[in-house]
Amino acid sequence: MKIIIFFISTSLFAAVSLHNNDSKSYNLYIDHGSSATNTSISSNTTTSICSKSCKIKIKDTNSIIEAKDGDKIEIKNGKLSKK
Repeated sequence: MKIIIFFISTSLFAAVSLHNNDSKSYNLYIDHGSSATNTSISSNTTTSICSKSCKIKIKDTNSIIEAKDGDKIEIKNGKLSKK
């Protein structure tokens, strides 16, 4: 039982984290493979952006990055990069 709980709890932390270091907010397009969403991120904010692999696009700058479970992505000067 403890093993199952361990795997469940670690999978909850395996999401893709996105941190916006810039002083402006951005409109985002998130492609999850079988679905897609439009969202935004405020300035100097960190959020969990997807739970599995996804493609993140900043609509304002056309910067695109592919991310997978556990990745930490940051926005700096309008560009996406992995930490």
